[in-house]
Amino acid sequence: MTPRATRAGVRVVQALAGVILLAVGCAGALEYPIAADVEWSQQHGSEVAIEDLTAGRSAYVQKCAGCHNLYQPAKYAPASWPDVVAKMSKRAKLASEEQRLITSYLSATSARLRDPTPAATGASASP
Repeated sequence: MTPRATRAGVRVVQALAGVILLAVGCAGALEYPIAADVEWSQQHGSEVAIEDLTAGRSAYVQKCAGCHNLYQPAKYAPASWPDVVAKMSKRAKLASEEQRLITSYLSATSARLRDPTPAATGASASP
């Protein structure tokens, strides 16, 4: 291998490592779903369990972080997330179930983060 080819290979590896670190760093800052998110989803016509929302978070990280920084769920209103995810689903090659899970996670978490009442956060009220 020539020195030029070796340097190019090292740059590719460094770039990939940077993308992976960025994805991991962004993922750590994302909220994990809680019971209040399930309740919100069910009140808005979506029959999901906490496992579905957790799977949606995982799919969001795996499918979306490779192309761009992950948006925090509160960036968009809950009602906006279905359109945002739908626009990106073809480019991200999302299966319909992945799209449903990601949309459910982002919408429910957005609702909680945009309305941080004690009931929405799972915190108990003071006596």
